[in-house]
Amino acid sequence: MKSLIKAEDYFEKIRKNGAVLFGAGSKARQAAKLLRERHIDILAVCDNDRDLWGKEIFPGIVIEDFREVSKKYGKFTVLITAAVNNAVSIKAELAEGFECYQFCNPFKVEECLLTDEEIEKNQDLIKRIYDCLEDELSKNIFSLSLNYKLTGNMLPLADLAHEKNSVLTYFDEELFDRKKRHTFIDIGAYTGDSIMSFLMATGGNYEKIIAYEADEGNYASLKKFLDCARVPGIELLHTALWSECKERTFFTFEDNYRVNYDSPNFHTAVDSIADNKILKEAHGKKIASGCRRMYVHTLDSQAKDMTPTVIKVNAMADDFEILKGGKELIKRWKPFLICEFGVRKEDLFTMIPWLKGLNPEYKFYLREKKIFHDIKTILYVK
Repeated sequence: MKSLIKAEDYFEKIRKNGAVLFGAGSKARQAAKLLRERHIDILAVCDNDRDLWGKEIFPGIVIEDFREVSKKYGKFTVLITAAVNNAVSIKAELAEGFECYQFCNPFKVEECLLTDEEIEKNQDLIKRIYDCLEDELSKNIFSLSLNYKLTGNMLPLADLAHEKNSVLTYFDEELFDRKKRHTFIDIGAYTGDSIMSFLMATGGNYEKIIAYEADEGNYASLKKFLDCARVPGIELLHTALWSECKERTFFTFEDNYRVNYDSPNFHTAVDSIADNKILKEAHGKKIASGCRRMYVHTLDSQAKDMTPTVIKVNAMADDFEILKGGKELIKRWKPFLICEFGVRKEDLFTMIPWLKGLNPEYKFYLREKKIFHDIKTILYVK
């Protein structure tokens, strides 16, 4: 296994130089908390959006033009506090001569980083997971994923996101059986993006599609899209899934039909994770963030008569919880599984061993995928 970065050494180097954040959205607000916990001085915050210059982002710190900041300070480290697809282009734009990394909260709903102590504590599990992975690419991605969780820098992973056919998104050309006549369960169907990719991957030759979407606005858009597309054999379910059947609080916008917000969830208030563009749009339309109580189901309670061959889960931080709620279904039918890897800290060390225990014949692969406007680490189980 590749040697992992020592987080304390990594941040000590940044601590000596001080940091300039590039990107003044929600990721910068989250990053500030994590950096201050590590006693790293934030010298300035910069952004390409001129309309933000002069506005305060943290108490005592206003957003500035990077060119002016580079003149003001000598040696410093640039930390790009933007989504990874934007960070790639920002790094290319910046003048040479700066140490430059991405720094973002590497977990979906927890504001934390992995620590050196946690790596040491979980050495046996890390080796077990590494040995479960089927090819060298998967093992390399796993090592880089742990480094990302330690440092907040996803750029080395993003370098591995090469696609022969990017429109297939989740449905990897090498790993997904495109000739099989599938029954596809799409959990977190959003507005139909993964259904479109599935149709392209299979050439429209499939048995059935069952699509789950919990968010009202997303579900309305999904239904409208499929009504217009006239795609046969699709069952849409406006239902939330989890590991237990119970009532939970769901965070989104109060009128989410009119805001293109793709991250409603059960964990975090919208104001803390929505980016500037979304918040500006919502403010302009006078749409407030909000929450509501809703009843969640398990996949096992919903899918007694289903015979899935492939299940895709993309549900913020709940991918593993949803799979737990489908334990009996997965044990019985052994479907091909597609989900995001490492979205919560505890999942890093527990998801793959749990699935291996459920079906010892399962094989595990990791791939970096460009999923429309994002880059994700995807776990494939077959």
